[in-house]
Amino acid sequence: MRYSYLLVFAVATFLTGVASAQPVPKPADDASTIGAYFKLEVLGWLRIWEPLDADPKTLQVYSRGTGVELGADGGFNLIRGFELFLGSDPEFVKTAKQFNRKWVVVEGDLAIVHGPAQLLFGTGFEDLGRTEYSHPRPRYVIKVRRLTAAPAGVPNEKREPYIKIEVRGVLDTQGRNPALADMSANKASPGTVVRSDQCNICLFLGKDDKWLARAKELNGKAAVARGELIDVGRDRPNGRPVGIVPLPYYLLNVSDLQLAPGKEQKKE
Repeated sequence: MRYSYLLVFAVATFLTGVASAQPVPKPADDASTIGAYFKLEVLGWLRIWEPLDADPKTLQVYSRGTGVELGADGGFNLIRGFELFLGSDPEFVKTAKQFNRKWVVVEGDLAIVHGPAQLLFGTGFEDLGRTEYSHPRPRYVIKVRRLTAAPAGVPNEKREPYIKIEVRGVLDTQGRNPALADMSANKASPGTVVRSDQCNICLFLGKDDKWLARAKELNGKAAVARGELIDVGRDRPNGRPVGIVPLPYYLLNVSDLQLAPGKEQKKE
């Protein structure tokens, strides 16, 4: 159990800059997230659970679900599932019902709905970034802009379910791009992250460090990264009990990385 805590502590330290996992969104006037966005295109299996809830409050109240889910089926894997928010557009609702239990392609914007956080009585280490919060698993919701049937015969062995991402935020890099094999073997951790208003995401800058030089140029600036989400499973370290496996890394495998258009947001 102690090992599990230390693992979360280490990952949270890099992703958030502090070890606290407090699920509190950044302030709307935070200069570092002005203009930030998190767009997705996902090929997945649509499933509807009645009743549908297209009220905008489903994006504000943790206990309310949309009734529409996107995942995987039939032996095909999707790295993670999502809820779909259809909004008040009756055409989206009609289309979703027609595609129930079918493969679809969804485009939209990510919204993360946090549950209530609870603070453990202080241990005296808060100034070290070790404040302990507990909270239910966040809901990952796609606010749908486009919903279509998947191409005939997809997914297949050549085109499996995917999660494509375009994210704009502040890029931070340690100036390195560890190999996926090294991260899997626990010899290294991700070295670059984009911080957006919804969440932060680590980047894999390509084989042969294709995007590393660009990342160094953009360090501390508003950037736009595009690519496909991948997961990197991690080995159980020697000497640790069987069954205790580190959490995988979820990385954006970069296919394009550019300076964000408009006024640059240089971090302090």
